[in-house]
Amino acid sequence: MMNSKSETQQQLPKINFSGLVVGTPEWIAVRTEVMNALHVYGTFEAVYDPHLDAELREQVFRKAITELFDLPTHVKSLSVSYTSKSYIPSEQGFTVYEGNVESIQSLTSLMWPQGNSHFCETMQRYGEAMKELNEMITRMILESLGVDKYYDEMTQKTNYMLRAICYKNEEEDKDDLYMGTHTDIHFLTIVAQHEVDGLEVLIKSGQWIKPAPYSYIVFLGDSLQVIPTQTHSLH
Repeated sequence: MMNSKSETQQQLPKINFSGLVVGTPEWIAVRTEVMNALHVYGTFEAVYDPHLDAELREQVFRKAITELFDLPTHVKSLSVSYTSKSYIPSEQGFTVYEGNVESIQSLTSLMWPQGNSHFCETMQRYGEAMKELNEMITRMILESLGVDKYYDEMTQKTNYMLRAICYKNEEEDKDDLYMGTHTDIHFLTIVAQHEVDGLEVLIKSGQWIKPAPYSYIVFLGDSLQVIPTQTHSLH
C-alpha cells in the first residue's frame, strides 16, 4: 500500500464504452484501447453513459443503498447474503443482484414487505447496466485473444453478482487500512466507489494509483491468467 509520500498523481486510462456496436470500427478501436490498458496498467476506468451516468449513481448510492444499510440489523439479517464484520469491524455487505430481475425483487420483498419500488427499479437498472458493461469488456478480451467463439457459452455459464459494501463510519481513522493488498479470484470485477476515495491500485510499473472517487474501475481476476492481473487495496 502506498503512503502520502509515494502517492502519485498519475491517472488510470479512461475508456468510453457508450453507444458501441459490436464489430464496428468504433468497437474495434475501443477494444484496442482496452487491451493496451490491460497490458500496460493491468486495469482501467470505464465510462458507460447514459446507462451508468451520474444521475443513476446518485439514485443508487445516496438513496437506494443508503436505505438498505439503514434498515435495522434484525431485518438485514433476514437475507442470507447479508454479511457483517467479515474483514473489518464496520463492514457490512449485501448481494443485491445475481444477473436477473428476480434476485432484486426477492431482496426487496424480504427487506420491505410493504414494497419499495424505487429501490427495486433503481437497482434493476444499475445491475443490468453493470452486467452489460461486464459483457462488453469480456467480449473484447475474448476477441483479442482469438477465442470469441466461446463468448456465448461463457456468458451463459457466468454467475453475475452485484454486491454492495459499506465499510466506513465517521469514528474510524481515515488512514486505516481496511482490506489488505489482494487480487480478485473472478474473471472480471468492476468496482464502483462513492465518496470514500479508499481504493488504491498497484499498476505494473510498481506505482500505486488512487482512482477518482466517483469512477468505475475494471480489474481482471486471477482466473484470467493469460493477461497479468493487478493488485489493489482498500483503506
